[in-house]
Amino acid sequence: MTRNLNRRFEKKHSDIVSYIFYREFYKQKKYDIKRNFTPSEIVNFIQNLDCKSYAEANNISTEYYYVQNNEYPILKFEENYFQHYTRKISWKDLFWKYSFIMNDEVYEFLTTNYTNNNKEIEEEIITDKISAKSFHIFLLFILYDLKYGQKLSLSRGYYTKKKCFKFLGIKIWD
Repeated sequence: MTRNLNRRFEKKHSDIVSYIFYREFYKQKKYDIKRNFTPSEIVNFIQNLDCKSYAEANNISTEYYYVQNNEYPILKFEENYFQHYTRKISWKDLFWKYSFIMNDEVYEFLTTNYTNNNKEIEEEIITDKISAKSFHIFLLFILYDLKYGQKLSLSRGYYTKKKCFKFLGIKIWD
């Protein structure tokens, strides 16, 4: 069953973003970008990447709101910047890390690092408070970082290892 699913995925999703997602989700080396794509294919894909069209084609919103108030914006993905609450951060200045774990459900953990007024700032994006489907935010980080940022997702060294567990119904990250 899994082998058939893998083959179907490979036939339908042969672009770099899909390979990055699949590599991280299943932690399989066979989906390594540098083994499956030439440097010129990677450059060509990034040059032709239209983040908004890619998101629209996959029904992924580029704006996210607080779960308990759908008029309160938390995240926004734009061409020139990433907006977290009221802060607008240039993609060129943004470093991001992620981790996700599947137990009963998917737990995502994202952090951003950037410099503001010569001060290093690290912020956690609490995905439980954001009205979004699993992995949509992660996919947007891949898209926008590839096109406008530092292309961190082309290598695996940018992710953070966090573990999540539930204790009395509360999610705890270590």
